[in-house]
Amino acid sequence: MPASAAPNGPRQPIPLSWVLVLAAAWILPGLIGHDPWKPDEAYTFGLIYNALNGGDWVVPMLAHEAFMEKPPLFYWSAAAVASLLSPPFALHDAARLTTGLYMAITFAFVGGAAHELYGKQRGRIAALMLMGCLGILIRSHQLITDISLLTGFAAALYGFALALRRPALGGFWLGTGVGIGFMSKGLLAPGVFGMAHAQLRDLSRGGRAGLRAVALHLAADALLPGAGAVLRMAGHQ
Repeated sequence: MPASAAPNGPRQPIPLSWVLVLAAAWILPGLIGHDPWKPDEAYTFGLIYNALNGGDWVVPMLAHEAFMEKPPLFYWSAAAVASLLSPPFALHDAARLTTGLYMAITFAFVGGAAHELYGKQRGRIAALMLMGCLGILIRSHQLITDISLLTGFAAALYGFALALRRPALGGFWLGTGVGIGFMSKGLLAPGVFGMAHAQLRDLSRGGRAGLRAVALHLAADALLPGAGAVLRMAGHQ
């Protein structure tokens, strides 16, 4: 039996082109060609439609009332994508393509985190494993804020992993990811990653206290714009 075919022989790397084709086949079907699904897509599209027709972009409006339940990042990005892609797509289909964009970014950050934590070629395996999670298959094709929250978690996880090697850049992505999560669904992402950091005591050992300080400083800097936007929303309430 050839060495490459032996059970313990060297494994062939997964071609990046295969992963990209599989990701496209996973993401794209279901994003267009149907009306908004009730209940979540219907009110989300209502907020996007209002923003595109002269509504307030700082405080989303639904049925002429301020919608303060969730921060506006997903509505902003969906409105921007819809304005660019409609036409040729129907407005609700163009807005839903934002979900596909966020999922593509999520796959990239999950792969990057696995590459940093487990080594070369592991990022592609992590992306394929995420595709195999059947629980997100339907929800990740809907026009809902949970998708940008997931992207924020993936970016923050990548920042955590990268901070061990490049603390400044890792801190930037950690803060950016937490900011994306914060601007998507509020305090969930800051709370989760704040507790995670409190548990990672080993970062301060072995002379790494300075690296942690740099990472946290950059994380705070990246988070500030999102915090400022939410405070402005509160001022409009």
